[in-house]
This record gives sequence, C-alpha cells and structure tokens, in this order.
Amino acid sequence: MSKLPQAPLLEVIFEVKWQVKTKEDFEKCQYLHGDLFAKLNNKYPFRELLIPPDVPLDIYLNVPAHRFRTAKNSYPLIQVGPGILTVNTNDEKYIWENYEKMCAEAFTTMVDLYKFKEGENITLSLKYFDFFLFNFKDNDINKFLSDNFHIQLKQTFLKESSNPASINLGFLYNTKLGGFSIRMNKGNNSKGQSGIIIDTSLSNNSSIPDVTKVSKWLNDAHDYVSDTFKAMTKGKMYDSFK
Repeated sequence: MSKLPQAPLLEVIFEVKWQVKTKEDFEKCQYLHGDLFAKLNNKYPFRELLIPPDVPLDIYLNVPAHRFRTAKNSYPLIQVGPGILTVNTNDEKYIWENYEKMCAEAFTTMVDLYKFKEGENITLSLKYFDFFLFNFKDNDINKFLSDNFHIQLKQTFLKESSNPASINLGFLYNTKLGGFSIRMNKGNNSKGQSGIIIDTSLSNNSSIPDVTKVSKWLNDAHDYVSDTFKAMTKGKMYDSFK
C-alpha cells in the first residue's frame, strides 16, 4: 500500500483487553511481561517500566505497566499490563502491511504465553490519532469543519463576534464490526502547535482469542476506518495529504 507523504497521522494503536478477576489471573499477568519480552526482545530490545515498582499491579488493571521499544524514544512499541496489550506506531514508521504483521506477531506471542481459558473473551480496538493545524482565534471552526470534513454545525442561541475557542465533538455508531467513534478535540502536536486532534476508533464487543479471527477483524477494521477517513476528508483536505 502506498503511503500518503503528508498524512496528518500522529499514532496508530491496536489494543487488546481481557478480564482479570482471580488471583490466578493476576499471577499470570505478573509473569506475562517478562515472558513476552524474552520472546520479542530481538525486535524490541529497549524496555521501560511505566508504573512505580512498589505499587501493586492490580491497581493498574487495563493500564500498560511495561513498554518495549525498538530503540529509546522510538516507534514502533509494545505495551503490556494486567488485562491489556497494545501495539503502537507513528506516521514515520506506518505502513499498514508491516504494522499488521507486528500486531499479529505480538498478539500470537501473547496468546501462546498467557493461555486463555476456554470461552474467555477479549475486546479489540483499532485507533488512529490525526492532527490538523488550526488557529482557533483567527478562524471559525464551524466553517473549517464544513469546508474540510463534511460536518455541518450551526447555532443561533449565542450572539458572539469571536470565534469558538475550542472544540469537543464526538460521534458513536454501532456497526457490524463493533462500536465506531470519531472524536474531535483541541490539542497540540509534538512541536507544541495548536490544532485539532481527531481520534478515530473501532472497537468490537467481544471475541475469542483466535489468531485467525482476530487477524480478519483487524484487517476489516482497518478498511472500515480508512474508507471512512477518506470519505470524511474527501476533497481539498485529502488532496493536501498527497
């Protein structure tokens, strides 16, 4: 797949969550990060601890506790904690075919090590974070959304000459692949520039930890999110990425 040279992408995250309830579950999680690192450290040799070492792990349920990077402060990376695994990359390193292989390898390795119980379910998410430079003081966010994202917003109850100073907007849809959400918020990029961060996410309801089924869902989710993003930015905005 060809890559857009001026893509607004900040980060992509594939996330797997599962329930951790029993003492046995927490004990398995205690060992998971070490076993996972031993299997993947040839590709992700730089290890980081994300939580204080003396804090009980169960306080950080579904929160990453350990991170493995390809190099210091670099992408791609893997994060793992009690009941959670993520695979993250950024625009510089993002090509879907390569990223999908990373996700499949990390997930397959985790499933082999964790030994899920029969009938145990997991939740999958694919998330994209994009940044669009925007000056809220000098520009009207309503017009910007209409001109570039095919979103029509209008209000007649407030009479103010100044432009809106921020944005906090979200949509959630139920689809055959799961819950699909688009959230728009004011934020900054890594350079400290102000603009709009768009979080586009697709999450399934539940799935058994089957590698083949998860791989199919991941590719279907990518196609759905990609097609929606192209439709949302169709026109001069999408053309600016080329």
